Amino acid sequence: MPSLKLSSLFRRDPDRPDLKQRAATLRASLGKHPHLQPQPGSNEAKAAFKAACHEHTIRTQFANGYPELKRTTLEWWTASSLGKALETGELTPAECARLYPLATERELRMAEIEHELNLGGLFALAFADEYPVTPVADDPDPIHAVIAESYRAEDAMKVFGLDPTSTSRPNWFLRERALTEAQSATRDAVWRTTPTTRAGRLALVDYARFQIALFTGSSVEDPDCPAYLFREIMGAVTAAFEADCAPPDDGATHDLSGCDLAQLARLYETWEGVFHHLTGAGAIPCFTADRHSGFTPAGEVLDREYDRAGAFLGAIASEVRSRTAVSADDRHERLGVLIRHELNTNGRPVDEALLSELNTSDNR
Repeated sequence: MPSLKLSSLFRRDPDRPDLKQRAATLRASLGKHPHLQPQPGSNEAKAAFKAACHEHTIRTQFANGYPELKRTTLEWWTASSLGKALETGELTPAECARLYPLATERELRMAEIEHELNLGGLFALAFADEYPVTPVADDPDPIHAVIAESYRAEDAMKVFGLDPTSTSRPNWFLRERALTEAQSATRDAVWRTTPTTRAGRLALVDYARFQIALFTGSSVEDPDCPAYLFREIMGAVTAAFEADCAPPDDGATHDLSGCDLAQLARLYETWEGVFHHLTGAGAIPCFTADRHSGFTPAGEVLDREYDRAGAFLGAIASEVRSRTAVSADDRHERLGVLIRHELNTNGRPVDEALLSELNTSDNR
């Protein structure tokens, strides 16, 4: 294999500015874009973009002067495509090393021209009418302001606690009391405020995780949350999601006709795990107010989802029951689902037709 001549990798145009000159030109150009831009979608914007495209065509003629980078009639080697070709074995490492500096040089020169012409910005202005614009709400979600205020109160207390001289100042306990009261007041304000947007609800969930970690000193991912704090958090989060989310439609159905018996069986097993998990979760104290008054707000949410999970299991079983097995594997999957559903609903198989089918099965 011929030796690699590194001197041939870099071709420099003697008339081209050196790196320092180009950097100085680039810095100077940062302030050259006019502050008075054409109005989005206006004729002026379209004319400016057209003129920039014409200038770009003239100034990028040099790009055709890299014959080594011609991959196909219509395609050029780029830094990205060279890397992919190296991974697939289309190019040898030596060939990639030879072409890579040429590709990056070509791309850099073109990028400099696009920057100087502000081509991307002018494109956005010229075709502004073709892009959707999300209106900014006049009245932002109130939850963001109260959460920010609470974070500021927590930060102030943190600064006070980390300052070794804080307790040596006169009447330091008055400052501590004021900070503690601000913590409590701003935190309570968050719990009382119901978010009005999806972003606000997510911010509230993040804030709840922060408070749990703050109170317990434990990981946010697996907190040991005090019962009273959990009740406050769940009350706020439940109110947030119930405010803007329609109540679940217990009669909602899924189209299961496209699933084969094996898929239905795996789906049933997966949802069965959800169903049993919700069954056990119902015994957690925070979901039940007491033995006589029923569910807490969080428990009511859990109870509705429990009913939905049971209804979905029933829908899967009904779909399986309507199918005819065409192979031994299908028969095994079908009977497996129906037996499991009988055990989940009745504690034991009581369906006579199912028992008869099971007794006549070849693989019983």
